Amino acid sequence: MSNIVTRRRSNLKIEYEQEKENEKQIENTTTTIIVKQELQPDEKQKGINGSIKNEKKDTDVGKDIESEGEEQESEDGSDADDDDDDFIEEESSEEEEKEKKPKRIKKEEPMKSIATTTTTTTTTTTNISNQKIQHMISYHQFQNNQVEAIRKDLLKWYQKSKRDLPWRSKLIKGIDDEELNNRGYRVWVSEIMLQQTRVATVIDYYNAWMNKWPTIKDLASATLDQVNQVWAGLGYYRRAKNLHLGAQFVLEKCKGKIPRSAKGLLEIPGIGPYTAGAIASIAFGLREPLVDGNVIRVLCRLRSIGSNPAKSQTTKHLWQIAGDLVDPVEPGDFNQSLMELGATLCSVTSPQCGACPINQYCQAYTEFKQTQSTPKPEPSNSISRFFTKVEPPSAKVKEESKAPLVIDKMKPLDKNDTICNICINWEETDSPTLSVTKYPQKVAKVKPRDEVVHVFVLHKPNLDAKVNTKDDLYFLVQRPETGLLASLWEAPSLLFAGNGKDDDGDENNSEDEGKKGKKRKTATRSKATSKSDIPTPPKEQQDLLEYIDKNIISKYPETSKLSVVSATFRGKVTHQFSHITQTLHIYDVPCRVSEKETTSKKSIGTNKQNTLWVPFTEISKQAISNQMQKCFDLYKTNKK
Repeated sequence: MSNIVTRRRSNLKIEYEQEKENEKQIENTTTTIIVKQELQPDEKQKGINGSIKNEKKDTDVGKDIESEGEEQESEDGSDADDDDDDFIEEESSEEEEKEKKPKRIKKEEPMKSIATTTTTTTTTTTNISNQKIQHMISYHQFQNNQVEAIRKDLLKWYQKSKRDLPWRSKLIKGIDDEELNNRGYRVWVSEIMLQQTRVATVIDYYNAWMNKWPTIKDLASATLDQVNQVWAGLGYYRRAKNLHLGAQFVLEKCKGKIPRSAKGLLEIPGIGPYTAGAIASIAFGLREPLVDGNVIRVLCRLRSIGSNPAKSQTTKHLWQIAGDLVDPVEPGDFNQSLMELGATLCSVTSPQCGACPINQYCQAYTEFKQTQSTPKPEPSNSISRFFTKVEPPSAKVKEESKAPLVIDKMKPLDKNDTICNICINWEETDSPTLSVTKYPQKVAKVKPRDEVVHVFVLHKPNLDAKVNTKDDLYFLVQRPETGLLASLWEAPSLLFAGNGKDDDGDENNSEDEGKKGKKRKTATRSKATSKSDIPTPPKEQQDLLEYIDKNIISKYPETSKLSVVSATFRGKVTHQFSHITQTLHIYDVPCRVSEKETTSKKSIGTNKQNTLWVPFTEISKQAISNQMQKCFDLYKTNKK
């Protein structure tokens, strides 16, 4: 009996030792695999993913492989790699371990070939920019149920949040024709001033303008020089000239009455589609749309319009959907609310989408939230990939409640709906929206050309008894009636760099160019600032004096009796136009007056530009540009 017990104990001991040995072998194998994971996480990851893709090739024929290196997901929503981690950690019984053991060893062999296959697949799917348009044209249009809601919510917000501006007033029904005409004039002036200019800058200019010319008749009777004096410093000076011409047109052709339709307003010089829409809707209460920079931004984001807003087809579409939105009861307030939204909340770089009153109708905002709600793939070497992720039931419920938003861009609105013909490529609208600032498309700006201008501040002793000052008088010339800084006053200047073209690019051409598709003719630059073969001013004093006498003094009849005393370089300033970067070199040129002409009659110029001799304190009261004001400010500072 005791022998039997001893033999059984011996057998049990052998079995126990054999069991221990097997466990030890399995542990060593598992450790080897884990070490390989740590040393080659990317290689292991690619291999396992590739293996799973090959295993599922027959069953998952309809599934597309994720592009840009994103992880392939299994049907239950978890990463395919997580299943493999569970497999490695699972150790249930000796028999199962023996069956699993060879499988683990075989995983190491195909890694390189599978990784190569996976890499090739990724390469063929990364060129996503060549994808075709994936949305219908109706995706850029408003649906009927949205239009009414947008009108209501936007008008409600505007009445509560609008800024108090001097040109804004409620349209009162039944006002007399004269007051309605004055209302149209006030809106006209404000809209022209606000083009390309900040509201804060415009307020003082608007008040000064209306104090000087409260009616259109008052403006028509003013001179262009007076108009430029009030406008001086506001920039884009052709707007002032067009306002003046427009007032004269209304007085002569319309008997002083501003046309009461957008079509009639377009006949006035300087008024284009935007200004006509603004006057018609805001001043006269007509249901007319308007599209400016702020409205373009709002509409492009509301309807996810990623095409170039400067394209004629895109512009036409924007005007169409703007017309669809206009409120028939309060068109003026609605148009102002669109502009107000773009100027305040829907800004270029820092939009406040959370505070937007119509964000629930904004497709750009919805696309952005959809992008944010899409889970991002973990890095291939993330430690979380080597553990099983276990979440409490409450977390799963919370995750389900945050289901990604789905936008069906390919759903036809009606039988006439077609694939979008406004967008040119996939990237414009269909690419991921990482921010609402994706819309509208950024239009590349032309790099400004560089110019160097030499400015000669000529002044002489005051010998005119009519001018009550002991200070010197300063010489100013007036620029031509067309072109850059038209009809403004400046010190005589010479241009020495740039292409010599005066394309008036600092002016707002869009309104005029919108009329009948015609562009303005390019103006020629004045002789005083024309680019020529004249060499740059020499540094030697005597040479410089002769240079100024030859190229400046002798060109004007009004300076023919002057002789240059000295010429001192006072410094330089830089001024930025929209299309030009100018560096202006300023010279102080005191002169003395002779009884006879200092140059022969043959060499005296016949320049027909208007000229002025004024005390220095009166210069700023003339119609001079910001560019020239900078020159005189530097001259005054460095002269002391």
